[in-house]
Amino acid sequence: MEQFFKDPQIPRQMGELLDDFSSYLRQERALAPTTVANYVYLTKKFLTHRFGTGPVDLSDLKAFQVVGAVQRLAPSLSRKRAKVMTSALRSFLRYARYQDFIRSDLAACVPCVADWSVASIPKGLSIEQVNRVLASCNRKNAIGRRDYAILLLLARLGLRAGEVAALRLEDFD
Repeated sequence: MEQFFKDPQIPRQMGELLDDFSSYLRQERALAPTTVANYVYLTKKFLTHRFGTGPVDLSDLKAFQVVGAVQRLAPSLSRKRAKVMTSALRSFLRYARYQDFIRSDLAACVPCVADWSVASIPKGLSIEQVNRVLASCNRKNAIGRRDYAILLLLARLGLRAGEVAALRLEDFD
């Protein structure tokens, strides 16, 4: 069991709080040792950011302070690490509520970190590309005319595939 309160770099009160949180994660939540270490480390970053070297007074913690801390800390981390940080923070705030250190459910105010697998989504097709796709439809048969109409709805009106699929004859004026 790691004892943070012996670390001279952090205040004794914060170290004891982190030790108790660590025990809670291991005993009550049965988390793996590496998860516990990550959660405690990231919680320490949050507490240090919020309280510095002063006393840790969780009873005075407000939702906007939690959100602000995440907004300031997350950009310095990778997306995956930022998601772990928000999970750790939610877990810590649930623990703080369980211990009656805080009165309200601040875990609910921890913002989510977007984790898209594609960093940038294309804006759309160029006019030339749209014209080529439309020209590929054989408008001499019913299926080609249907495909052409669907593609026009997608390209010119900006409808989504689900919206086009949900259209009924009564929807047209």
